[in-house]
Amino acid sequence: MGHRRPSKAEISKKVSDAISAIQAGKTIIPMSKHFFSDQHELGIEDTKTLWPLLVGLLSEVKESGPDSCYAGGRPPHKSYEIKTEGLELWAYSWESESMDKRMYIKFCLKKGFYFYMGCHEDRP
Repeated sequence: MGHRRPSKAEISKKVSDAISAIQAGKTIIPMSKHFFSDQHELGIEDTKTLWPLLVGLLSEVKESGPDSCYAGGRPPHKSYEIKTEGLELWAYSWESESMDKRMYIKFCLKKGFYFYMGCHEDRP
C-alpha cells in the first residue's frame, strides 16, 4: 500500500514554514477579491493587522496538531489562480480560541514566500 501525500511531517512543516515566511515579511496577497471579504469578516482594517493575526492563528493550528487540522486534498490540490497557478494549496480548519469559532485558513508557499489564499470562519 503506497503512502499518500502529504505525510504528517509535511503537513506540520508547511504550518511552520508559513509562520516563518510571515514573520520574515515574505508575504503576498495574490487574490484581492478574497482578501477584501475575509478582511471584513476578520474585523481587520489592513495588512498590518492581518499578518500578526495569521501568525497567531497558524500557531493555534500548530498547537492543535496540524495533521488533525489538515483540510486539504491528498495529494494537495493545485491552485488555478493566475499568480499562484500550479502551486499546492495548504488548507487547515480548527476550533480557534482567539476567534471563538471554527476557522479555515488556506495558503500556498513558494521559495520562502507565503501566498495568502484565504482565512475566514470555516464553512464546510
